[in-house]
Amino acid sequence: MKSKAVFFSILLILISIRSASANFFNNITGLIENNYESLRYGISVADVNNDGAYEFIVAGFGSENLALTYKNNKLINIVDDTKFTDRKSFTIGVAACDIDSDGYEEIYFLNTDTYSGEKKYSDRLIDLKNNKFFDIFEQKKNQIDLNFTAGRSVVCVDRKGNGKYGIYVANYGGPTRFYEKFKGKIKDRAAEFGLDKITGGRAVVAGHILSNNIDIFAANERGVNFLYKNVDGTFFFPPFGYRAPDGFFIILG
Repeated sequence: MKSKAVFFSILLILISIRSASANFFNNITGLIENNYESLRYGISVADVNNDGAYEFIVAGFGSENLALTYKNNKLINIVDDTKFTDRKSFTIGVAACDIDSDGYEEIYFLNTDTYSGEKKYSDRLIDLKNNKFFDIFEQKKNQIDLNFTAGRSVVCVDRKGNGKYGIYVANYGGPTRFYEKFKGKIKDRAAEFGLDKITGGRAVVAGHILSNNIDIFAANERGVNFLYKNVDGTFFFPPFGYRAPDGFFIILG
């Protein structure tokens, strides 16, 4: 009798869990206005127009980049600026953070018009001044380090933990980039930090992985994955490891 009571108790718990999980998420896709079929590979969240409300920034691969905000019970695009939408550049990744320390987030659009190696269109770093979008990379002082290598992913990194962000760009068939504002310019500092490795960069994430600082893990094709430990703002690639058969980079010792 006792075993039957236990059985029915477990059954009721399982039914309750199943019922809760079934109702936890609701499909509200219909709220997305003008949601036509298109190729889109990246998304970020930021306050695009500095109004205190956040938007979904959606990368368009052969279609326009979007900034979707919730308004009047719809998710609508609020940006129709050619610098931002940029249909021609084939955007594959997007990240948003305050790279110039002005208190507002800039938006990095990673463009890839070819599979690997050299590409035609460089990336964009979009800022908003006086209600007008402009590309920071189009300023003459920032054009020496433009990224003309096909990429896959991009992430923001607070290297020193002081709110000043850099941007790690995972490229495919060319050196990794790490952009920071340095001496008044947007400069690629990847070589200084030992981050300019060449591989088939695929995905990248930044967070407290190995240390109390922001570390970097990059998932790659055609080579080992990269795991960088952040020691006082400088990145170190663990010296002991090998590429396991399933592609993971294993740290030893």
